[in-house]
Amino acid sequence: FDAVEFNRALKKLHDIEISEFIDKNTEVQFKGSDMLILKAETGNLVFQVNWGPEFKMKKNGVEKTYYFARTHLSSTIFALEKSVVDGLGFNKALAKVTQDQPK
Repeated sequence: FDAVEFNRALKKLHDIEISEFIDKNTEVQFKGSDMLILKAETGNLVFQVNWGPEFKMKKNGVEKTYYFARTHLSSTIFALEKSVVDGLGFNKALAKVTQDQPK
């Protein structure tokens, strides 16, 4: 992977803001099939976030697309703005692996 791009993506992830906590009374079928798992060299879990599916929500009069999400630290489901998640840059950091692999 591209270490510089990976570090950029981690910094963006660190600064990400939860858009909205999902009301516990709202029936949500969380299917967070997309995920990021970070482990230490020892194999211990450092951080995990799952997200998906996407949904539309109106906030402050503006409709945007969000993902349902949660981390390994809590079962609380929250919303993350899709454009923010898509803009983290992990795909860019890992693209080098795909490009360098023999065909």
